[in-house]
Amino acid sequence: MLVLSGVAGPLEVTTGFLLPALLGNIVGGTALFALLAYAQVMKEIR
Repeated sequence: MLVLSGVAGPLEVTTGFLLPALLGNIVGGTALFALLAYAQVMKEIR
């Protein structure tokens, strides 16, 4: 919306919002998946 209304440029929105949100989702999703997968096999490992 900021780009379309001319308030912010595409590079500013990409580096200031989209990339941090993408990286946070990747790291958070990976951590959540790893915890869930570990919880499923925890008893078999020990």
